[in-house]
Amino acid sequence: MEMELEGGRTKPLTYKIKAMSRETSAQKATNVLDADLRNYWSTGTNTKEWILLELNEPCLLSHIRIHNKSVLEWEVAAGLRYKPETFVKVRQRCEAPRRDMIYSMNYTPCRYVRLSCLRGSPIAIFFIQLPFKFPLKGHLQLKQIISEDGYVQSELTKYADDIETSTRFLAMLAGPFYPILQIVTERETARCSAIGVDSEVSRNSQPVPALTVSSNFEPRKLRSMSPFPVPTSRSIVFRPDAVFTLLRKAFADNDLGAVCKVAAKILYHLAEATSAQETSFLTRETSSLVEAPVSKSYHVALSDYSELFGDQFLIPVVDWNPSYINILDIGAVEEGILHVLFACASQSLLCSKLAVSVTNFWLTLPLIQALLP
Repeated sequence: MEMELEGGRTKPLTYKIKAMSRETSAQKATNVLDADLRNYWSTGTNTKEWILLELNEPCLLSHIRIHNKSVLEWEVAAGLRYKPETFVKVRQRCEAPRRDMIYSMNYTPCRYVRLSCLRGSPIAIFFIQLPFKFPLKGHLQLKQIISEDGYVQSELTKYADDIETSTRFLAMLAGPFYPILQIVTERETARCSAIGVDSEVSRNSQPVPALTVSSNFEPRKLRSMSPFPVPTSRSIVFRPDAVFTLLRKAFADNDLGAVCKVAAKILYHLAEATSAQETSFLTRETSSLVEAPVSKSYHVALSDYSELFGDQFLIPVVDWNPSYINILDIGAVEEGILHVLFACASQSLLCSKLAVSVTNFWLTLPLIQALLP
């Protein structure tokens, strides 16, 4: 579907021609840089030609404008790296029904834009514009996923990484590592809330964790009702700065990265299962008072960025046994998992051995819970 440009926000983005399949001597590919309709790019052929544009800097691209001369079908792909096999098709094969077309690029992170002209008589284009410019440094779409975590955003600015590395790390945070960030954010929010409570009241009235009865009649603590603040000796694993450093190391270390990704997927399963049970519990409790069903969900769906950034960002598949939720203290298991991750970060041999059989990580959850004081 064609998109209308928003008034007052047009800002052409500069780029150059990186490569093309063919051009004629009279109508060069560089003509697409110029809006002068007296010049255009022509291949002199009528099937399957392409042109590759290289932006001056990586950005989140919102739209592309193509002033067409005689192309009948095309598709648009984009990528951050000069590896066409990693490009994502932003616009699938479609017809070019009009002379002046504007397509949404959905704020795709990219450095390269490839326009594949699949049919024409002949293949010819007057000019191409990239109207909106959102630099990755200041307007990351991926940041929306963790936009409420001000700490993570502030930490990103402390590292002098190149734009692509920072973007790839943010994609890792927003994708496979997100459940770890969510747990830390949840604990930090609860800790800050507890600090704000009157100290005298806090000393005299310790909160008691709520208990619910599982299907096998084993009492289990609700994850969201865990008492705060936890002792310093235990809460150190939930410090945002420590976790952020851990994840940066996991981003660069394949073994630690593999362990962290599987641990994050387990945390995601725990959060998902607990959220579902708490929703069911709350619905039953309020059914007599509230007509509409009660829903609660504090985690977001994981996004797979592997198509854009490569297999490093593939979210692992973890065999999950839902019955485990009935015998686990979720808060304790979450803390135990983070202890394991920090141990792996400091013990490379342990980390490499665990990475070999990391898919069986979830089998150790009862042991991890039992080992905590």
